[in-house]
Amino acid sequence: MNGVRGFSLGNYCSVFFCLLGGLAFCPGAIAQDYSFDEVESVFIEHLVNYIEWPQSSFSSSLDPFVISVLGRSPLVSELKKIMSQKTMSGKKIIIRNGDEPEQLEKSQVVVVLGDDLNLLDQTLKKIKGLNVLLISRSEGFCQHGVMINFYVESSRLRFEVNLTALQNANLKVSSQLLKLARIVQP
Repeated sequence: MNGVRGFSLGNYCSVFFCLLGGLAFCPGAIAQDYSFDEVESVFIEHLVNYIEWPQSSFSSSLDPFVISVLGRSPLVSELKKIMSQKTMSGKKIIIRNGDEPEQLEKSQVVVVLGDDLNLLDQTLKKIKGLNVLLISRSEGFCQHGVMINFYVESSRLRFEVNLTALQNANLKVSSQLLKLARIVQP
């Protein structure tokens, strides 16, 4: 899906925020086309604000909020670009890139790129019992335990949610976010 053109970031921001009852502010974005990675990074930025992590997700109040991306993609640089000056619940946001599931234990969000079921299985084993939000963009991954999965339908970026996986990770999701999602049963 990398390099897919034709997504209007401004339109997605506007629709996303209008549906969630917030204000959309994406200056100059409506007239431009953006890559899938750029649009996905904006979705991730906003989605995490509608998920609640328990305090036990952090070993100390000084721990950063960590988003780990497994796989190589421009998504990493896009996330770094938009998250560099932001915080999550007062915590600095750090974006990590790598292919090692071992680094996931201190992450609050893990994004699995590609369609490698073996990598997904390793990742699921590594984060089992942890309060980690697992995101992907591969068909069928929500049924395998991913909590939020992006997909394209009619040239629009959409997402599906696995509520059982979210509950198993002790993560609470806003009902406002669920109104926009396709709910998937494992």
